[in-house]
Amino acid sequence: MSQVENSKRSLSSNSLGWYITHKIVLLIIIFAAYTYFSVVPEGMVNTAIAIGLLAIASATVMAGRVIDLGLPINCLLSFTIAKLIYTQISGDTPGAYTTEICLGLGILGSGITGLITGKILTRKYIPPYIGSFAVPLIILYLVYLIFNNTSQSINDFLSLRNIYEINSTFLYLGAGILGVLSLLIASSKFGKNLRATGSSAAAAAEAGINPDCSIIMAYTLSGLLAGMAGIFLVDIPGDSIATFSFPLFSWLPAVILGAIIGGNKFSGGRFDVIGAFLGGIITVLVSAIIADFTGSEIQAKTVILLVMLILVMATDMQRSR
Repeated sequence: MSQVENSKRSLSSNSLGWYITHKIVLLIIIFAAYTYFSVVPEGMVNTAIAIGLLAIASATVMAGRVIDLGLPINCLLSFTIAKLIYTQISGDTPGAYTTEICLGLGILGSGITGLITGKILTRKYIPPYIGSFAVPLIILYLVYLIFNNTSQSINDFLSLRNIYEINSTFLYLGAGILGVLSLLIASSKFGKNLRATGSSAAAAAEAGINPDCSIIMAYTLSGLLAGMAGIFLVDIPGDSIATFSFPLFSWLPAVILGAIIGGNKFSGGRFDVIGAFLGGIITVLVSAIIADFTGSEIQAKTVILLVMLILVMATDMQRSR
């Protein structure tokens, strides 16, 4: 066996060893943070799964060296579409699986929004930082204005979430399917093309890869994941956080931070699905611990997570030079 082949095998072995060690460390952190709570706060499991899905969504676009600041809006959009369809077709006696069908259509709507966002951003009309936020926001309001036949404000409309009971089986099955799909995509040709695009779009194009296609697919998958996460967040008991207000957007630093903690790079070129999901769960647990110490549900938690995110991003960008 040649020296080059030995070097490649050694590098592959080291990479696998680092990958396994990293996941074990993440699991240990999750277990340690989880044991902090004598009683698990209400809604934490759903929140952890939702933020984990959003962290995968963030990691997906991050792999292509772009960003999706519209993730919270896509969360709102999936529920908005589902609720609007439900109110139009259910009547007094909803049929079998009406709720599940409406929720599925809502998630699909978020995926289509991601597709549209990717198509627009690859045309270089507007930068990703603005476009990824503005495009889903415009679509959200258009959907609301076109299909809402009442005089309710969008805040009031989104707050009235208890129009139907959400089947927990649908929630966990949907999250599982999207999680497996993300893993398959990450290890597929698309995942390799996306990582190549994130490493160098010019080099990827020279190798016969279409960078625009990779980015569009990344935003589409991101939209689907955000749509599923939105349904999870809506189903949390108590006051709905699925309102067009600060609480939902306060999770955005945690989502991006979770993706980076999970082994993904803000500068692109990596796509670690499992790591992103575990990283998202860690940020939820850390957020709950911060809130417990500070007595603040939003402000202190958001500021601390934002500072942590800036430090992690600066370190990541420095290493990428």
